[in-house]
Amino acid sequence: MTGGSAQKSSTPDRSVMSDRPAVSVIMPVYKTEAYLAEAVRSVLEQDFTDFELLVVDDGSPGDVRGILAGFDDARIRYLHHENRGPGYTRNRGIRESTGRYVAFLDSDDAWMPHKLSIQVAALDAAPQYDVVYSQRETMDGHGRTVAGYTPVLHSGDVLDELYVDSFICMSSAMVRRGVFAVSGYIAEDLRISQDYDFWLRVACHHRFLAVDEPLVRYRVHGTQVSRQVEERVRVVWQIYERFNREHGHRVSPRARRRSRASFYNGRADRCLAAGKRLQAAGCYLRAMVFHPLDSHPWKGCVRVLLPAPLQRLARQLLRR
Repeated sequence: MTGGSAQKSSTPDRSVMSDRPAVSVIMPVYKTEAYLAEAVRSVLEQDFTDFELLVVDDGSPGDVRGILAGFDDARIRYLHHENRGPGYTRNRGIRESTGRYVAFLDSDDAWMPHKLSIQVAALDAAPQYDVVYSQRETMDGHGRTVAGYTPVLHSGDVLDELYVDSFICMSSAMVRRGVFAVSGYIAEDLRISQDYDFWLRVACHHRFLAVDEPLVRYRVHGTQVSRQVEERVRVVWQIYERFNREHGHRVSPRARRRSRASFYNGRADRCLAAGKRLQAAGCYLRAMVFHPLDSHPWKGCVRVLLPAPLQRLARQLLRR
């Protein structure tokens, strides 16, 4: 895009390259204008340059077009529609893109400069994999690196592990275009957790390749209130029910049990944080029934039964 005071970025010469880029980057925008320029800049500063960037404006109230006018780069494509939600927005970008690989970047996240070069090389060298994703680094609303979730990543057939834990960061992932023809597009009836629904379906048919180093900076915006957490839990449960009707036979019984244990562990942790000790104990006990070898519910029961001073004393004794 052009316009405004130009911020130059090296653009590959399309006259000596295929008209079809190697990678299409899909960036949905809704109420993230404060971070958009940083996200776009992180794409334009990649050391791999054969890409197109589709910025898809989901009826965001800010001046998305004006922000993009500050970038003089023909690889940027701007699409706009009235607010339809994140699923529709990503799908429109996918359908209007042309690259053989499709990568995702939320407009409040940012990539490391070598993200695309590592992942393109990985998929080029390993045709048995259709998805590549990476670890993430967590940052706050001001861009400062903070402690965050660092999941265990898995390669190959990841369905069982993914059924237990949503460990794929959408902004870290890149897929072959053919994935959508086999596994479908992103659910448009879900306002949250669409990525988890999508990856579960993809994992039924495709192999994943993990890059166990952070290639994306994932932004967290303060502490979620309990209502938001409970809404996410409700939606994930809805996703499980729908997935189980269509693909549940693909998931092992052990993964099902571990998933149920994880559900009750999460509910117990939230009850304990809210001071509901009796309800927490009940949930930890139910988690033990489904996964008795997991240490989390046992430790949770200790936290429920022992007063905080005794817990500190126990930790000190165990360290000796």
